[in-house]
Amino acid sequence: MANGEKNAQLKQLNAKIIEWVKLYQKSGGRKKLPQETVAFFDKIKTAILPQTQQAIKKQGATQREQGPGAVVAAKKLSDSVGKGCANKKPDVKLVQELLNKNGASLTTDGLYGNNTLKAIKAYQQKTFGWADGAISANGKTAKALLGEAPAPSGTTTTTTTETTEEVVEIKGTGPSSGNFKFSEFVSKNDPVYKRNNGDPVKIVPQELWPNIQKLMKQLDVIRGALGVAMNINSGYRSPEHNANVGGATNSQHKLGTASDISCSIPPRKVHAVIAGLIDAGQISQGGLGLYNSFVHYDIRGSKARWNESSSDYMTPIVPNAPVDNNTDTNTDNNTDNNSGTVDNTTDEPQTVGSLTAAVGAGTSPNHNADVEKVQELLNKNGASLSVDGKYGNNTLTAIKAYQASIGMGNPDGIIGVDGTTWKALVKGEGGIGKVTIDTSKLSEDTGIGYDDNDKDTYRDQRDNPMLGDVTCNVTTLAMQLISLASGNEMELKQTAVDLLKAKGKTMTTDIQLEELLRQLCIAYNKEGGEYVTLSGSKYKCWQVAYILDQVSELFTKYVGKTVTIYPSLDKAGYDAKIVPALKEGAEIMLSNKMTHGGHIVKLASVRADGVVLNDPYGCLVEGAGKYLRNGEQLTGTKKSRILNNKNILEVRLQTNTSLKKKLYDLAAKGEGNLPGDTGKLNFYTWAEVKTYKIGKWVNITYKK
Repeated sequence: MANGEKNAQLKQLNAKIIEWVKLYQKSGGRKKLPQETVAFFDKIKTAILPQTQQAIKKQGATQREQGPGAVVAAKKLSDSVGKGCANKKPDVKLVQELLNKNGASLTTDGLYGNNTLKAIKAYQQKTFGWADGAISANGKTAKALLGEAPAPSGTTTTTTTETTEEVVEIKGTGPSSGNFKFSEFVSKNDPVYKRNNGDPVKIVPQELWPNIQKLMKQLDVIRGALGVAMNINSGYRSPEHNANVGGATNSQHKLGTASDISCSIPPRKVHAVIAGLIDAGQISQGGLGLYNSFVHYDIRGSKARWNESSSDYMTPIVPNAPVDNNTDTNTDNNTDNNSGTVDNTTDEPQTVGSLTAAVGAGTSPNHNADVEKVQELLNKNGASLSVDGKYGNNTLTAIKAYQASIGMGNPDGIIGVDGTTWKALVKGEGGIGKVTIDTSKLSEDTGIGYDDNDKDTYRDQRDNPMLGDVTCNVTTLAMQLISLASGNEMELKQTAVDLLKAKGKTMTTDIQLEELLRQLCIAYNKEGGEYVTLSGSKYKCWQVAYILDQVSELFTKYVGKTVTIYPSLDKAGYDAKIVPALKEGAEIMLSNKMTHGGHIVKLASVRADGVVLNDPYGCLVEGAGKYLRNGEQLTGTKKSRILNNKNILEVRLQTNTSLKKKLYDLAAKGEGNLPGDTGKLNFYTWAEVKTYKIGKWVNITYKK
């Protein structure tokens, strides 16, 4: 019998033995099996399996000694193949050939796709008892395919990872490392958490354990470099939980390969440290994202980078901006609170009131009688719920909407016994529907306002042809310039085209103004290219405030100068620093925390009771990030967001009644798309200015 055939038979026998051992383990162990069966498996554990493994190893060595004549043992992979890998054509072709020799039926064309991925996973599952779909150049899967690998251990419950040379044994209690516990990688907010009594072994599928184990090893290195303890804000997410928090469909969190981390060191410094470790080859390549209060790191295997926000917003970076002494609470939708606690807006149970237990999100008991009481009170405060005592998404949406209406910057969806939300519901106090609003168009004490014929021209950030909806920066800049040019957008476009031509870039006035402005940021970036470096980190230049200022000042016909200020977030601060500029005809750009990663809007007017904004993204309703987005399709969630928040919309859109009518009519119809100017002339009270930090920094562009 040829050596290759012997080796294949030995591999098949080894795989069968591993399968038997797994069945033995799943059966509950020795006590539930006949004595002769126990003796048989003991023999496998102590004799047959090690001998088989040794035989495979020896056979592989024999093939290597025989040289090129021994199948393909002399060939090597130059790089990784599979999910998230380099997938170079010669390597893919070699893997396809090797997989075909092990029972697959692939076209050996060197093109990586679903069929090749499925074959890789099938081989890994059969050979090792696990499957991650990735083959590293010198990993176990490659060595096994080439006849070089030591056979996997089947004597204990083991799971292995592809990229490590040694077999990583993961015990029945799950992955662990020097600094992290398995339990840190599951969220108490995950629906499967409660159903499984918080046991990560039951929550995280076993086939994902190797991913978490590998991630832990990288995080150990990061922790060592930082020298401080780290919090895992979000680790593994079940598909159900990922959908609930608005995670990406292909989120790395679902694979157990991602972590959102925070610590006592500012996120930007943490981001820089991790980037340095990756560049130095000390930790795995992957995704690295910088957020306002945490850093995302994953081990996808390929390079991915994003700054400030991975979702809908890009916040301009202001060099040397004053430090905000109030630490921001992490409100990112993609971040979980693993401690099970919530921020300081949570209704903490105090004394027993009319509720017997908490109602709402997370681990709230949601007793039918309590839910029914909450539903009745929510309806009295503007909701439209069925009072059936059944807790679900509609009730949760209404709770969060009400919490937003009473000033919670990050509604948690929990109503504690005799807590703040409960007291407000019972008394009918504090809701935005109860606030008395001055609806006069002009503020008596500032004289700054607008009318329906205002020269402001609204723009939607969600229609950028190159970047989609992540251009609040240049979209707001476009609104500023159009206002300063009294609506003459074509002249602004021609100026932009001429400026770009001077830099050797040919574009036309058919292109959107926002995109022309973005290209100007790149063309006039002194560092060259799309990025600038601040505090050791790189950022897209069109995210950076001073570059936006430089581009604005290129339009010399309309722009005199630009100034960045930091007012106090109240009426007095606006009156002192912003109103005088408005009286001079200046246009104002405001940073804020209306989104999870930061956002930019244009100021339309300052009034006695608040401010009116042109938000290029849409209309904020239920708290940070909870938008009715420009032009999006009306889904069940969006319909509920309109119907359950009429009390908020009555105030938010008091300065745009025609838009309010459109939204109500659309919700009644139940289908269609939201208007493309849903964020036009939205009103915010002074309390909301403080909550959402509207004007944390302010860019003033003065008219020439």
